[in-house]
Amino acid sequence: MATSQTHRSFLDSDDDDLLISILEQIDGPPKKPEIITVQQLNKQIPVRKKRLLIHADILEHGFVYFTHATETEPIYKANSGTQTFINSKPFWKIPYQNYRRVLNALKSPSNIFEATIDTPPDIIFTAMFTFRPKQTSATILSSLPQKLQSALYPHQRESVLFAASHSFRVFLADDMGLGKTIEAVAIACAAGFPKTRVVVVAPNHLVNTWVDAFLKWTNIFQSNINVLLRSEKITSTPLVIASYNVAVRKSDEICALDYDIVIADECHEFKNSKTQIYQRVSPIINKAKYLVLLSGTPMNRPSELFPQLQLLLPRVFSSFKDFGMRYCRGETNAHGYFEATGCTHSDELKTVLEQLVLLRREKDEVLTDLPTKKRFHVMLDYVPSQEMKEQIEQMRVHRIALATGMDTMKIEQSMMMTTTFSLTAVDKLPSVLNWFCGSEFRRAFFVEQRKCLVFAYHRSVIDGVTSWMTEQGVKCISINGSTPRDQRDCLFREFKTDPECKVAVLSIEIAATGITLTEASLVVFAELKWTPSDHQQAEDRVHRIGQKSDVEIYYLHAEGSLDDRIWEILGNKLIVISSVITSKTKTFETDTNA
Repeated sequence: MATSQTHRSFLDSDDDDLLISILEQIDGPPKKPEIITVQQLNKQIPVRKKRLLIHADILEHGFVYFTHATETEPIYKANSGTQTFINSKPFWKIPYQNYRRVLNALKSPSNIFEATIDTPPDIIFTAMFTFRPKQTSATILSSLPQKLQSALYPHQRESVLFAASHSFRVFLADDMGLGKTIEAVAIACAAGFPKTRVVVVAPNHLVNTWVDAFLKWTNIFQSNINVLLRSEKITSTPLVIASYNVAVRKSDEICALDYDIVIADECHEFKNSKTQIYQRVSPIINKAKYLVLLSGTPMNRPSELFPQLQLLLPRVFSSFKDFGMRYCRGETNAHGYFEATGCTHSDELKTVLEQLVLLRREKDEVLTDLPTKKRFHVMLDYVPSQEMKEQIEQMRVHRIALATGMDTMKIEQSMMMTTTFSLTAVDKLPSVLNWFCGSEFRRAFFVEQRKCLVFAYHRSVIDGVTSWMTEQGVKCISINGSTPRDQRDCLFREFKTDPECKVAVLSIEIAATGITLTEASLVVFAELKWTPSDHQQAEDRVHRIGQKSDVEIYYLHAEGSLDDRIWEILGNKLIVISSVITSKTKTFETDTNA
């Protein structure tokens, strides 16, 4: 009880000294109040910074373009930045040498903003920053055989100089019909051929074209050329020319040869690194010191460029994921697989390619006297069958399902596309034949006396058009996938030299590349295919060096069939291709809707 009373007396006491004495025994002597500065207070209170998304793109050699923001302007100005406008949008041009300094400044924690920066892959920037083309004199052209020097057009001489300045590792992507074959022969000679040994790999039907080109433009003899079409013995000669099929089978034997240069024609064969052609032919290419890739249609989407670029510059283009994330809208799908089928930063990719490896010229840029080419989009007099209507409706339903994420339907959708494609061929054939009776074709063919190429995909259409032409008394040739190689050469020769042979009905799969048919100036696509390159290649069998007449191209479209979807896809793909490869945006729009 005494303790309790004592305790109460402490608390109830009015003696302040007593209370202070007790508190000091518990907590120690009183502390002076802490003085907090404004700076310390700011540190204690979290500040919500403005978030900025900044894009950095290489749009010009020597400069990186940064998106404008008021908050970042002082950083750009402090690093020799100059403001510019693209499509009315402000950007800042930063010299290469200040690029990393700007990045560090934008990421500084002392900034009043927090920046997320979308930048090029580091290896790409480093390659662009360090690249210096070799000093090349035009006198290198004087080392070429005299007949070759005399035959080259100015743009072809430019190709030789470009290759020499890029250590003879180049991607020639000139428009079809500009003479890439003779360019490659000239590049080989500039690199030292025949002392410097060459291996050419090409599609089967182009092997003889390469033999003829080297015999015509260089001083080599037939005995110095080893041509591999089937199972010929492989011997070491200054020039080995192999079809892709033989190169696949005899990759190890070809690799064992002594050679310095590889020329790969129609190199879009390498657009998929998982194919047998890529896996078996790439060791042949990787052994060579010099490499010339040739294709007028190198891609349908940017991801198809990567395997080809990896062959040319393996240290720069080493990671498909980095490439895909930057240039192909890459992402990991719901199943954990990386997909990169889109197109992003196309202007930067074009700049990078043109600086490091790629040379591309359009016909209208270098052949100012080449006759014009006009496309006509023809809507056929066509009524879809009931079966066609049902197929198109099923495809529409499947497309909606795919768009909502039902990936399991992709295989079924692909099979349905194939079925509908075949049905379209059968369904539209009568309308195609009816169009041949119309005024457009009769004017161009009978009145103007043009020779004509008719391209189709399905055997039923090829045979149907051939039979109809024959019944009308029109002399024609027909080439499809089953036509033997030797017979094809004879048929093409007949079409080119016989004035009475007016029509060539051709498989777009077989006859769309590597053949010059400038005797014709009228082209008809009886069927539409999915990829612009197939049509572009076929068109340019006639619209190329040597053509004397204006060229008319007719696309026959059966409205209400699969043609509707194919035509839409062709246009979309061509826009993507042109944004990366060419200097101007192209579409598959025609000059006239007939």
